[in-house]
Amino acid sequence: MGSLPDEIWHQIFSEFEDVLPLDRWWMYGCHLKHETAKDLLSLSLVCRQFHRIIQPIIHRSIILVGRGDDDSVAHTNFLRTLGAHPELGQSTRVVSVANNLPSGYQLSKLGDSFLQDHINPILEGLELPPAFARRLRKRLFGDPYRDVEGFAALVIASMPNVELVDCTIEFEHPMLPWILSGANWLDEKDMANPYDDSSDDEEDEDEDEGEDENPDDTEETKLRIKNTKFANYGLPNLKEVRIRTESGDEGSTHAFMMEPLLLHPSLKTLRTLGMDWCHDEVEVLKWPNHVSNLMYLDLKECLIDATGFQAILTRCPCLVGLSIQMACCLRAQDRDQDSWEVDLVEFGRILRHDGRRLESFELHTLDYEDANSTDGILGSLRELESLKHLKVMRKDLVGREIIFGEVDPDAISWEDALPPWIETLYLHWDGSYFSKSWFETMREGLAKELCDLIAGGQFPNLHKIEWERPYDEKPKEWEPEVTIDGWDISTREEHLWERQTSTGCMRTILLLSKKS
Repeated sequence: MGSLPDEIWHQIFSEFEDVLPLDRWWMYGCHLKHETAKDLLSLSLVCRQFHRIIQPIIHRSIILVGRGDDDSVAHTNFLRTLGAHPELGQSTRVVSVANNLPSGYQLSKLGDSFLQDHINPILEGLELPPAFARRLRKRLFGDPYRDVEGFAALVIASMPNVELVDCTIEFEHPMLPWILSGANWLDEKDMANPYDDSSDDEEDEDEDEGEDENPDDTEETKLRIKNTKFANYGLPNLKEVRIRTESGDEGSTHAFMMEPLLLHPSLKTLRTLGMDWCHDEVEVLKWPNHVSNLMYLDLKECLIDATGFQAILTRCPCLVGLSIQMACCLRAQDRDQDSWEVDLVEFGRILRHDGRRLESFELHTLDYEDANSTDGILGSLRELESLKHLKVMRKDLVGREIIFGEVDPDAISWEDALPPWIETLYLHWDGSYFSKSWFETMREGLAKELCDLIAGGQFPNLHKIEWERPYDEKPKEWEPEVTIDGWDISTREEHLWERQTSTGCMRTILLLSKKS
């Protein structure tokens, strides 16, 4: 039997390519297995033909996170590989990376010249804007006994054709946002921390030290740099970024650290974990009039108030999908008490005014309400004629259920609340616990509301309603004798709210779906 052509083997081996799923992207890689990638590496050792075919596939997806205690080993080994073969980054389309080399002390055990030997060959082959290259070199070759900063930025700079970047950001070191901005005109002052007065002195010292090397810092020079294309800067194919705050489930990252990403012209999807978009953060943003081309924004475990919400919608007028999951008090621990307030009335007003192009919108406030309370409700979304997919807690949209005879004075009807062309509605569990009798009464009340909503016929495109419930016995979620003409009613169990520090919980999802 003759040997198979390379094209067939390439198709076969591509099935073993390491993947970076969207599911649980916020888990810092701890859910990744890398089993198929290990098989692919073994296959590459079978013969020269396999090695030649497989090498580009291996380097098409570089996923260095999710290896447990071996994370730093994976990063170090990749540094060795990239130092020996800098051209390999040209093949990369997907990368997941962290500033996760061993500490400077551990690296020193590998030899005094380890970083120089492996990083210099990479840097020498990169075409970068002078300001970025200068700062990157300083981060990489600073104090030899501190953690190596800038590694992730170096890796991404060596991958000019990358389309998806998954990364973890440190609080005070803006090398990642800088490279992900795609803006070659940025300099050290643009990337300085607006909250740190000492950063200005540090930048001045840097400029003084490099004065002989960079004597021209004139507007003419900056304009020339802006109009220059750098082979390893700009990332013209970048479509999606997933970026997480470094500290796990505590603390947050300033909005100014994320702002450079809004400058990238081709970036369409941005997913963030643990970002702070409150009013005081918005006040220090440096390019408030720049319009972003983002189409999808996912803010998971974020700190955001009405001012930040408005800033996002005005800065990103092309958004068609926006998901906001508010953080718990652990992420707000660096904030002054009462400095983060959520006024849903203002959120609703801003949404009606600036969110008219949205096709999908999610707002989940449960974690925020563990230690705080929201004011008012979103109110009517009838003006949002483009909105087709909505995920909210019932009480945030139409007000609270009748509890112990008390009626929410802000409550409105579903007919007044929902946008006219709504297609899918997802109701998050609101965290309420009651006695069994009250629980059943409230469940029956909402079930009647949903029946009336469907029977009313005001929303002809509505074809799916999902209702998130506490984990319960499935038969109790809907009385079997209650039917809706033309609709199927079912339940499923789903594992939700898993995080790096939490196994999550089980929920029962009631599903009402229109028969096709």
